[in-house]
Amino acid sequence: MNSKNKNIFDYSKIKSAKDLEEIVSSIFCSEDLDKEQKKYKILGRNGLIQEFFDNFSYIQNILNIERSDLGIILNRIKSEYTEKLKDEIQDTRNNTNNTFDPTLEYKNQLIGGKHPLSVEVSKINEIMISLGFSEEEYPTLVTDFENFESINIPKEHPARDMWDTFWIDEKHLLKTQTTAFQNSILSRELKKGNDFKPIRAFTTDVCLRNEATDTRHEICFYQTEALYVEHNNSVNMVILLNLIRSVFSLYFDNSNIKVKTRPAFFPFVEPGIEVACECIFCGGKGCNTCSQSGWIEMGGAGLVHRNVFMNADESLKDKYSEYSGLAFGFGFDRMVLLKNKINDIRYFRNKDINIDLFKNTVK
Repeated sequence: MNSKNKNIFDYSKIKSAKDLEEIVSSIFCSEDLDKEQKKYKILGRNGLIQEFFDNFSYIQNILNIERSDLGIILNRIKSEYTEKLKDEIQDTRNNTNNTFDPTLEYKNQLIGGKHPLSVEVSKINEIMISLGFSEEEYPTLVTDFENFESINIPKEHPARDMWDTFWIDEKHLLKTQTTAFQNSILSRELKKGNDFKPIRAFTTDVCLRNEATDTRHEICFYQTEALYVEHNNSVNMVILLNLIRSVFSLYFDNSNIKVKTRPAFFPFVEPGIEVACECIFCGGKGCNTCSQSGWIEMGGAGLVHRNVFMNADESLKDKYSEYSGLAFGFGFDRMVLLKNKINDIRYFRNKDINIDLFKNTVK
Protein backbone atom coordinates (compact mmCIF):
# COMPACT_ATOMS: atom_id res chain seq x y z
CA MET A 1 0.00 0.00 0.00
CA ASN A 2 1.20 3.52 -0.74
CA SER A 3 2.27 5.13 2.54
CA LYS A 4 2.52 8.64 1.16
CA ASN A 5 -0.57 9.79 3.07
CA LYS A 6 -1.57 8.86 6.56
CA ASN A 7 -4.63 6.56 6.28
CA ILE A 8 -7.66 7.85 8.17
CA PHE A 9 -9.75 4.65 7.96
CA ASP A 10 -9.39 0.87 7.86
CA TYR A 11 -9.14 -0.39 4.24
CA SER A 12 -10.00 -3.91 5.34
CA LYS A 13 -13.61 -2.79 5.92
CA ILE A 14 -14.06 -1.85 2.24
CA LYS A 15 -16.17 -4.53 0.52
CA SER A 16 -17.73 -2.56 -2.32
CA ALA A 17 -17.72 0.81 -4.12
CA LYS A 18 -20.63 1.82 -1.90
CA ASP A 19 -18.30 1.61 1.13
CA LEU A 20 -16.05 4.26 -0.47
CA GLU A 21 -19.00 6.60 -0.84
CA GLU A 22 -20.10 6.02 2.75
CA ILE A 23 -16.64 6.90 4.05
CA VAL A 24 -16.73 10.21 2.18
CA SER A 25 -20.33 10.80 3.23
CA SER A 26 -19.45 10.30 6.92
CA ILE A 27 -17.00 13.20 6.75
CA PHE A 28 -19.41 15.36 4.74
CA CYS A 29 -22.18 14.83 7.32
CA SER A 30 -19.93 15.33 10.37
CA GLU A 31 -21.20 18.02 12.76
CA ASP A 32 -17.74 18.51 14.27
CA LEU A 33 -16.31 20.05 11.11
CA ASP A 34 -17.12 23.34 9.43
CA LYS A 35 -17.52 23.66 5.66
CA GLU A 36 -13.90 24.62 4.96
CA GLN A 37 -12.59 21.75 7.11
CA LYS A 38 -14.78 19.29 5.24
CA LYS A 39 -13.49 20.59 1.93
CA TYR A 40 -9.91 20.20 3.12
CA LYS A 41 -10.43 16.65 4.45
CA ILE A 42 -12.30 15.43 1.37
CA LEU A 43 -10.80 17.36 -1.55
CA GLY A 44 -7.53 18.73 -0.14
CA ARG A 45 -4.09 17.81 -1.39
CA ASN A 46 -3.79 15.33 1.48
CA GLY A 47 -7.53 14.65 1.63
CA LEU A 48 -9.60 11.50 1.34
CA ILE A 49 -10.14 11.49 -2.44
CA GLN A 50 -6.44 11.98 -3.04
CA GLU A 51 -5.70 9.08 -0.72
CA PHE A 52 -8.00 6.86 -2.75
CA PHE A 53 -6.05 7.71 -5.88
CA ASP A 54 -2.70 7.23 -4.12
CA ASN A 55 -3.80 3.71 -3.10
CA PHE A 56 -5.58 2.99 -6.37
CA SER A 57 -4.04 -0.45 -7.02
CA TYR A 58 -4.63 -1.61 -3.45
CA ILE A 59 -8.32 -0.64 -3.57
CA GLN A 60 -8.66 -2.25 -7.00
CA ASN A 61 -7.39 -5.57 -5.61
CA ILE A 62 -9.77 -5.37 -2.63
CA LEU A 63 -12.82 -4.69 -4.81
CA ASN A 64 -11.58 -7.01 -7.58
CA ILE A 65 -12.72 -4.71 -10.40
CA GLU A 66 -11.16 -3.26 -13.54
CA ARG A 67 -8.96 -0.15 -13.28
CA SER A 68 -11.23 1.75 -15.64
CA ASP A 69 -14.31 0.96 -13.51
CA LEU A 70 -12.58 2.11 -10.30
CA GLY A 71 -11.42 5.28 -12.06
CA ILE A 72 -15.01 6.06 -13.08
CA ILE A 73 -16.24 5.49 -9.50
CA LEU A 74 -13.58 7.71 -7.88
CA ASN A 75 -14.01 10.52 -10.41
CA ARG A 76 -17.79 10.42 -9.92
CA ILE A 77 -17.37 10.67 -6.13
CA LYS A 78 -14.91 13.53 -6.55
CA SER A 79 -17.20 15.47 -8.91
CA GLU A 80 -20.25 14.88 -6.72
CA TYR A 81 -18.66 16.17 -3.54
CA THR A 82 -16.85 19.00 -5.27
CA GLU A 83 -20.27 20.31 -6.31
CA LYS A 84 -21.88 19.61 -2.93
CA LEU A 85 -19.14 21.40 -1.00
CA LYS A 86 -19.13 24.32 -3.41
CA ASP A 87 -22.87 24.85 -2.95
CA GLU A 88 -22.70 24.42 0.83
CA ILE A 89 -19.84 26.90 1.26
CA GLN A 90 -21.60 29.42 -0.97
CA ASP A 91 -24.82 29.05 1.03
CA THR A 92 -22.92 29.67 4.24
CA ARG A 93 -21.33 32.82 2.85
CA ASN A 94 -24.68 34.09 1.58
CA ASN A 95 -26.32 33.46 4.94
CA THR A 96 -23.50 35.24 6.71
CA ASN A 97 -23.84 38.27 4.46
CA ASN A 98 -27.61 38.35 4.89
CA THR A 99 -27.57 38.16 8.68
CA PHE A 100 -24.67 40.50 9.44
CA ASP A 101 -25.75 43.65 11.25
CA PRO A 102 -22.96 46.24 11.51
CA THR A 103 -24.91 48.21 14.14
CA LEU A 104 -24.71 45.41 16.70
CA GLU A 105 -22.26 45.94 19.56
CA TYR A 106 -19.21 43.69 19.52
CA LYS A 107 -18.78 42.57 23.11
CA ASN A 108 -15.13 41.55 22.83
CA GLN A 109 -14.05 44.58 20.87
CA LEU A 110 -10.37 45.47 21.20
CA ILE A 111 -9.93 49.07 22.29
CA GLY A 112 -6.95 50.72 20.67
CA GLY A 113 -4.39 52.94 22.29
CA LYS A 114 -1.24 54.87 21.55
CA HIS A 115 1.67 52.97 20.13
CA PRO A 116 4.34 52.37 22.82
CA LEU A 117 6.88 54.39 20.84
CA SER A 118 4.49 57.34 20.72
CA VAL A 119 4.09 57.15 24.49
CA GLU A 120 7.86 57.07 25.01
CA VAL A 121 8.46 59.91 22.54
CA SER A 122 6.15 62.09 24.62
CA LYS A 123 8.17 61.22 27.73
CA ILE A 124 11.56 62.08 26.25
CA ASN A 125 10.16 65.32 24.81
CA GLU A 126 8.88 66.32 28.26
CA ILE A 127 12.32 65.61 29.73
CA MET A 128 14.11 67.72 27.12
CA ILE A 129 11.68 70.60 27.65
CA SER A 130 12.22 70.37 31.42
CA LEU A 131 15.97 70.79 30.78
CA GLY A 132 15.33 74.08 28.96
CA PHE A 133 15.26 72.89 25.35
CA SER A 134 12.58 73.86 22.84
CA GLU A 135 11.12 71.31 20.42
CA GLU A 136 11.72 71.76 16.70
CA GLU A 137 9.87 69.96 13.91
CA TYR A 138 11.67 69.01 10.73
CA PRO A 139 10.44 67.22 7.57
CA THR A 140 11.36 63.63 6.73
CA LEU A 141 12.10 64.54 3.11
CA VAL A 142 15.27 66.68 3.01
CA THR A 143 17.87 67.83 0.51
CA ASP A 144 21.35 66.45 0.05
CA PHE A 145 22.71 69.73 1.41
CA GLU A 146 20.67 69.55 4.60
CA ASN A 147 21.34 65.89 5.31
CA PHE A 148 25.01 65.77 4.34
CA GLU A 149 26.83 68.85 3.07
CA SER A 150 25.63 71.29 5.72
CA ILE A 151 26.87 69.01 8.51
CA ASN A 152 30.36 68.62 7.05
CA ILE A 153 29.78 65.56 4.83
CA PRO A 154 30.51 66.84 1.31
CA LYS A 155 30.01 64.80 -1.84
CA GLU A 156 32.42 61.85 -2.21
CA HIS A 157 33.26 62.06 1.50
CA PRO A 158 33.88 58.51 2.84
CA ALA A 159 31.61 59.22 5.81
CA ARG A 160 28.65 58.89 3.47
CA ASP A 161 29.34 55.15 3.36
CA MET A 162 28.08 54.99 6.95
CA TRP A 163 24.52 55.47 5.75
CA ASP A 164 22.58 53.41 3.20
CA THR A 165 20.31 56.15 1.96
CA PHE A 166 16.81 56.15 0.42
CA TRP A 167 17.18 58.62 -2.44
CA ILE A 168 14.11 60.17 -4.03
CA ASP A 169 16.12 61.86 -6.79
CA GLU A 170 19.61 63.33 -7.15
CA LYS A 171 18.92 66.13 -4.66
CA HIS A 172 16.28 64.75 -2.28
CA LEU A 173 16.30 61.87 0.18
CA LEU A 174 14.66 60.54 3.33
CA LYS A 175 16.75 61.87 6.19
CA THR A 176 19.19 59.39 7.63
CA GLN A 177 19.79 61.25 10.90
CA THR A 178 18.15 64.05 12.84
CA THR A 179 21.40 66.05 12.63
CA ALA A 180 19.90 67.39 9.40
CA PHE A 181 17.83 69.84 11.47
CA GLN A 182 20.90 71.74 12.71
CA ASN A 183 21.54 73.82 9.61
CA SER A 184 18.02 75.22 9.53
CA ILE A 185 18.18 76.36 13.17
CA LEU A 186 21.72 77.73 12.97
CA SER A 187 20.97 79.65 9.77
CA ARG A 188 17.90 81.21 11.33
CA GLU A 189 19.49 82.17 14.65
CA LEU A 190 23.06 83.11 13.69
CA LYS A 191 21.85 85.70 11.18
CA LYS A 192 20.26 87.66 14.03
CA GLY A 193 23.67 89.14 14.82
CA ASN A 194 23.54 91.18 18.01
CA ASP A 195 20.04 89.87 18.72
CA PHE A 196 21.35 86.29 18.89
CA LYS A 197 20.13 84.31 21.87
CA PRO A 198 21.54 80.98 23.05
CA ILE A 199 20.18 78.03 21.08
CA ARG A 200 18.70 75.16 23.07
CA ALA A 201 16.76 73.06 20.58
CA PHE A 202 15.90 69.40 20.16
CA THR A 203 13.87 67.11 17.93
CA THR A 204 12.65 63.54 18.21
CA ASP A 205 11.80 62.28 14.77
CA VAL A 206 11.82 59.34 12.37
CA CYS A 207 14.91 58.50 10.32
CA LEU A 208 15.20 55.94 7.54
CA ARG A 209 18.14 53.88 6.33
CA ASN A 210 18.27 51.03 3.86
CA GLU A 211 20.11 48.60 6.09
CA ALA A 212 19.85 44.96 7.12
CA THR A 213 17.63 44.52 10.17
CA ASP A 214 18.61 42.64 13.31
CA THR A 215 17.96 42.87 17.05
CA ARG A 216 19.44 46.39 17.22
CA HIS A 217 18.92 47.80 13.71
CA GLU A 218 15.78 48.80 11.83
CA ILE A 219 15.05 50.52 8.54
CA CYS A 220 12.73 53.03 10.23
CA PHE A 221 13.64 54.33 13.69
CA TYR A 222 13.44 57.35 15.99
CA GLN A 223 16.34 59.59 16.96
CA THR A 224 16.48 62.28 19.60
CA GLU A 225 18.85 65.12 18.69
CA ALA A 226 19.80 68.14 20.81
CA LEU A 227 21.71 71.31 19.92
CA TYR A 228 23.06 73.86 22.40
CA VAL A 229 24.97 76.95 21.16
CA GLU A 230 26.33 80.02 22.99
CA HIS A 231 27.88 83.23 21.63
CA ASN A 232 31.09 82.61 23.57
CA ASN A 233 33.44 79.76 24.38
CA SER A 234 31.61 78.54 27.46
CA VAL A 235 30.24 75.30 25.98
CA ASN A 236 32.58 72.39 26.64
CA MET A 237 32.75 68.62 27.06
CA VAL A 238 32.01 68.79 30.77
CA ILE A 239 28.64 70.39 30.08
CA LEU A 240 27.97 67.82 27.36
CA LEU A 241 28.74 64.83 29.60
CA ASN A 242 26.63 66.19 32.45
CA LEU A 243 23.74 66.85 30.07
CA ILE A 244 23.91 63.31 28.68
CA ARG A 245 23.90 61.80 32.17
CA SER A 246 20.96 64.00 33.14
CA VAL A 247 18.92 62.89 30.12
CA PHE A 248 19.61 59.20 30.76
CA SER A 249 19.01 59.45 34.51
CA LEU A 250 15.65 61.14 33.98
CA TYR A 251 14.48 58.89 31.16
CA PHE A 252 15.49 55.62 32.79
CA ASP A 253 14.49 56.96 36.24
CA ASN A 254 17.81 55.74 37.55
CA SER A 255 20.47 58.14 38.83
CA ASN A 256 22.99 55.29 39.01
CA ILE A 257 22.71 54.16 35.40
CA LYS A 258 26.11 53.27 33.94
CA VAL A 259 27.08 55.34 30.90
CA LYS A 260 30.28 54.83 28.94
CA THR A 261 31.83 57.23 26.45
CA ARG A 262 34.80 56.78 24.15
CA PRO A 263 36.38 58.86 21.39
CA ALA A 264 34.67 58.43 18.01
CA PHE A 265 34.56 60.13 14.64
CA PHE A 266 31.44 61.99 13.54
CA PRO A 267 31.95 64.60 10.78
CA PHE A 268 29.68 67.19 12.40
CA VAL A 269 31.43 67.35 15.81
CA GLU A 270 34.99 67.83 16.99
CA PRO A 271 35.89 66.20 19.31
CA GLY A 272 33.34 63.41 19.02
CA ILE A 273 32.35 60.65 21.41
CA GLU A 274 30.28 57.49 21.24
CA VAL A 275 27.81 56.98 24.09
CA ALA A 276 26.74 53.56 25.39
CA CYS A 277 24.70 52.25 28.33
CA GLU A 278 25.35 49.05 30.22
CA CYS A 279 23.33 46.14 28.81
CA ILE A 280 20.50 45.33 31.21
CA PHE A 281 20.04 41.84 29.78
CA CYS A 282 23.42 40.55 30.91
CA GLY A 283 24.51 43.17 33.46
CA GLY A 284 27.57 44.00 31.38
CA LYS A 285 28.77 40.40 31.07
CA GLY A 286 28.03 40.10 27.34
CA CYS A 287 25.12 38.55 25.44
CA ASN A 288 23.66 38.32 21.93
CA THR A 289 21.69 41.56 22.35
CA CYS A 290 24.84 43.60 23.08
CA SER A 291 27.06 41.54 20.72
CA GLN A 292 28.96 40.16 23.73
CA SER A 293 30.29 43.64 24.58
CA GLY A 294 28.28 44.28 27.73
CA TRP A 295 27.21 47.68 26.39
CA ILE A 296 24.54 48.93 23.99
CA GLU A 297 25.45 51.92 21.86
CA MET A 298 22.99 54.79 22.20
CA GLY A 299 24.46 57.28 19.75
CA GLY A 300 27.05 59.97 19.24
CA ALA A 301 27.84 63.40 20.64
CA GLY A 302 30.47 66.14 20.64
CA LEU A 303 31.19 69.83 20.19
CA VAL A 304 29.77 71.36 17.02
CA HIS A 305 32.31 71.38 14.20
CA ARG A 306 33.40 74.78 12.90
CA ASN A 307 32.36 73.84 9.35
CA VAL A 308 28.79 73.33 10.52
CA PHE A 309 28.76 76.93 11.79
CA MET A 310 30.24 78.24 8.54
CA ASN A 311 27.81 76.25 6.36
CA ALA A 312 24.95 77.87 8.28
CA ASP A 313 26.24 81.42 7.85
CA GLU A 314 29.02 82.31 5.39
CA SER A 315 29.75 85.49 7.31
CA LEU A 316 31.18 83.36 10.13
CA LYS A 317 34.12 82.24 8.01
CA ASP A 318 36.55 84.41 9.97
CA LYS A 319 34.72 84.52 13.29
CA TYR A 320 33.25 81.08 13.85
CA SER A 321 35.37 80.87 17.01
CA GLU A 322 33.03 83.40 18.61
CA TYR A 323 30.49 80.61 18.99
CA SER A 324 30.63 77.29 20.77
CA GLY A 325 28.10 74.51 20.84
CA LEU A 326 27.40 70.89 21.61
CA ALA A 327 25.17 68.31 20.00
CA PHE A 328 24.10 64.76 20.68
CA GLY A 329 21.91 62.28 18.85
CA PHE A 330 20.59 59.06 20.35
CA GLY A 331 18.83 56.11 18.77
CA PHE A 332 15.61 56.52 20.72
CA ASP A 333 14.24 53.09 19.82
CA ARG A 334 17.26 51.59 21.58
CA MET A 335 16.56 53.67 24.67
CA VAL A 336 12.99 52.34 24.75
CA LEU A 337 14.33 48.83 24.16
CA LEU A 338 16.68 49.14 27.12
CA LYS A 339 14.12 50.74 29.41
CA ASN A 340 11.45 48.11 28.78
CA LYS A 341 13.84 45.13 28.65
CA ILE A 342 12.90 44.24 25.07
CA ASN A 343 15.63 42.22 23.36
CA ASP A 344 14.63 42.85 19.73
CA ILE A 345 14.13 46.31 18.24
CA ARG A 346 11.95 44.85 15.46
CA TYR A 347 9.13 44.24 17.97
CA PHE A 348 8.28 47.95 17.87
CA ARG A 349 6.83 47.62 14.38
CA ASN A 350 5.61 44.04 14.65
CA LYS A 351 2.03 43.56 13.45
CA ASP A 352 1.25 41.30 16.43
CA ILE A 353 -0.42 43.53 19.02
CA ASN A 354 -0.56 40.74 21.58
CA ILE A 355 3.14 40.89 22.44
CA ASP A 356 4.04 42.15 25.90
CA LEU A 357 5.26 45.44 24.46
CA PHE A 358 1.62 46.53 24.09
CA LYS A 359 0.31 45.41 27.48
CA ASN A 360 0.22 48.93 28.95
CA THR A 361 -1.12 50.74 25.91
CA VAL A 362 -3.90 48.50 24.56
CA LYS A 363 -6.71 47.41 26.84
